[in-house]
Amino acid sequence: MIKRLLIFVLLMTSAVAVMAQNRTVTGSLYDGELKEKVPYAVVQLLKQDSSYVVGAVSDDGGNFKITAPANGRYILKASYVGYKTIYQDVAIANEQDVAVGQLDFHVDSHTLKEVKVVASAPKVVVKADTFQYNASAYRVPEGSTIEALVKKLPGAEVSDDGTIKINGKEVKKILVNGKEFMVGDTKTAMKNLPTSIIQNIKAYDQQSDLSRVTGIDDGNESTVLDFGVKPGMNKGLFSNIDLGIGTKNRYSERGMAAYFNDKFRMMGFVSANNVNDMGFGGGPRGGFGGVRQGLNATKMIGLNMNYDNGKTLQWMVV
Repeated sequence: MIKRLLIFVLLMTSAVAVMAQNRTVTGSLYDGELKEKVPYAVVQLLKQDSSYVVGAVSDDGGNFKITAPANGRYILKASYVGYKTIYQDVAIANEQDVAVGQLDFHVDSHTLKEVKVVASAPKVVVKADTFQYNASAYRVPEGSTIEALVKKLPGAEVSDDGTIKINGKEVKKILVNGKEFMVGDTKTAMKNLPTSIIQNIKAYDQQSDLSRVTGIDDGNESTVLDFGVKPGMNKGLFSNIDLGIGTKNRYSERGMAAYFNDKFRMMGFVSANNVNDMGFGGGPRGGFGGVRQGLNATKMIGLNMNYDNGKTLQWMVV
């Protein structure tokens, strides 16, 4: 009796296995335009409500074979990157195999549209002994002067008295497009040049005037910051005006106008405030001496002119 029962169970299991081998859905996938086989495409069998049932991948020849678990109506889905997804209705009855034949993929134009690759410019590039900083990589408040920008630079220090250090070396000169600006007064440039006109900043050691004239290195070098002006602002006339009003009748106003051409450069500054912002450096051109305490009103004006014909004459007025 037990033997008969075991034989019956084995026969039923075999019958189920044979039946399970039926209900296969076969076909092949091709590129509809190139008429080439599409291997490794994803093929899925879905219920009518689009829920997943079973899946497979097409072989090297673009052929696929997928087995349905039961009779019924299904949706055959085939997909591959760059092609529109194929949907095909499939009905399986009486445990019969179904051959859907050749299915053609068509290019999905949406995936082939122009792609813009946006890369971030490096913040700093080292070339030989020069550090070049990309001004646009450092965010500063709208209307800021280059003092706020310099404070953001890696390795830069700006003290309360306006002293600038780059990698531990004190900056002795400020240059604009390679030409000295406000000779001997770095603070004036820092407080008045707007960041909106600056494209890049270079930090390097410059030889002394005598060395550059004679070509003989006398060992006297000074660290400089050279501010490159944005294209379109290194020729012609442009200006920048900042106005600020606060409570208790506080105000801060600053204006700058400049004219550039190939040989001549002129910049003028006007500053007025009562929030103790000197705006100009000390020494013979700025400040009134002594230590300023509390909130003080300051009104100042400055002019920088530079002429260089590139050959025989260089002239500067500060």
